[in-house]
Amino acid sequence: MFKKLSVMALSAVVAMSLAMNVSAAHSVTRDAMPGSATIDGVKDASYDAAKVIDMNVTGDDLPAGDTTAQAYILYDDAAIYFFVDVTDPSIDCSSSLVHEQDSVEIFTDWENIGDQFRLSAEGEVSGSTEHVKEYAVQKTDKGYAVEAKVEYAAKAGESILFCLQVNDCSQGLRNNTIQVSADGSTAWESIAGYETLVFAEGASTETSTETSTDVESSTETTSEVESTPAESSTS
Repeated sequence: MFKKLSVMALSAVVAMSLAMNVSAAHSVTRDAMPGSATIDGVKDASYDAAKVIDMNVTGDDLPAGDTTAQAYILYDDAAIYFFVDVTDPSIDCSSSLVHEQDSVEIFTDWENIGDQFRLSAEGEVSGSTEHVKEYAVQKTDKGYAVEAKVEYAAKAGESILFCLQVNDCSQGLRNNTIQVSADGSTAWESIAGYETLVFAEGASTETSTETSTDVESSTETTSEVESTPAESSTS
């Protein structure tokens, strides 16, 4: 009897701990600001209204490399617009495994509808595209930029769960992952590390100093894509 009670007590403690971890991650909020953008991989002036989200936390218990990123998020009544500007001095997409290519991953979850969308620096798409019909990537003088439009009827004051990740690769292998926070390293398998994206009202007081991203001539973009299942076994 005592053993059974001890096991039950331990299970309760573990469950409470997991719940607290999930709650702690979800309590971190990021603001999406009102606005729209043309999806072409170039940072429109509209993103100047967005708050700058620094991505410089490494996952996988690996040391930080030279790769960092900044993200900007807008929304209107039909979609959420993500722009991720990646600094990566050496782009590598040589691996046949999509998560081991230099790429950006966007995780979203609302009403138990979870999506994992991935776009590589060379324009290869993987993961779920059910709600991502427009996307683009551009090479820049410091790396590459990814832009995506997630279809969602956003309303000011409401929120969803989300996570962003950059895969940093070289010689056909992934060296590291870059997130907004350490909790994001498990986003591929659980929403526990997701943060809360709030659809804010009014203009942001934290604006980017850049109005555009210098790009090279190559670009990959599309307006219609086929839906593929989100991967649950790779990050």
